[in-house]
Amino acid sequence: MHYIDMMPNRTLKASDYLRGQEAFHLARCPLSQARPALTHDHDFYEIFWVEAGSAEHMVNGQTSRLASGTAVFIRPADTHALWRRRHPATVLNLMFRAETLDALRQRYHGQFAAPFFWTKTAQPETHQFDPAQQTDMFRDLARLFDGPRTLARLDGFLLRLMASESVKSDDTPDLPPWLRTALTQVDNPAHLRRGARGLSDAAGRSHEHVCRVVKDRLGKTASEVMNERRMAFAARALLTTDCPIAEIAELCGLENKSYFYRLFRAQHGMTPRAYRTRNTRDPVNPTR
Repeated sequence: MHYIDMMPNRTLKASDYLRGQEAFHLARCPLSQARPALTHDHDFYEIFWVEAGSAEHMVNGQTSRLASGTAVFIRPADTHALWRRRHPATVLNLMFRAETLDALRQRYHGQFAAPFFWTKTAQPETHQFDPAQQTDMFRDLARLFDGPRTLARLDGFLLRLMASESVKSDDTPDLPPWLRTALTQVDNPAHLRRGARGLSDAAGRSHEHVCRVVKDRLGKTASEVMNERRMAFAARALLTTDCPIAEIAELCGLENKSYFYRLFRAQHGMTPRAYRTRNTRDPVNPTR
């Protein structure tokens, strides 16, 4: 029998945290080094972020270590507990009523960047944010701390978070931390040029080991993962720079122009030139 199976569980209620017309509760929580004596579930939704240090998270029978910048999207039925190891750690916790999220899903169904709370996996959705993304996210959370806890402010925050391209899901909440970190580091030409080898470089592990774990956890080859990253980089470069297409292809490590075009069309449904034209039309000074 697992330790978690022997722990008592408590169901937390939104009414214990929300007063009057408050739409959400936001708290900064230092973690205890002592393993919790009980787990809990809820009648509300919750997002927590590891703000500093690292956290031990036991959820639905599995325990994992969460690095700083990790966000976890907890569903009401998820049974979990949090603590830390030796070094201090804090999390930011945002909770809100189930009907708030139900209304957002009904209105914006299919428009979010990831499954978030609606994943069908046993484990809740988890995202690792890079330092720049963390800075933006924690700035938005600071604004939530400072103002009234209204539904409009909560909806605005959730929409910014869940519609953001920066939190696209890998649909694999059990990725090893070293691979999660590597995937946040490969979106630059130095790694992109080397393809699958660039992912191994970022991971700091043998190429064979990285390829095996990527295939096992993501269901794709390391080359397929890096080609997707290359095409995402190419799309951003087409929109944000005036670089010639051939130069962008070289930055991606793809000197074969026809191969670059084929990959780009497969991922974005059009040629690079058509993508740039379509997405850079000027509504202020239209030429046609």
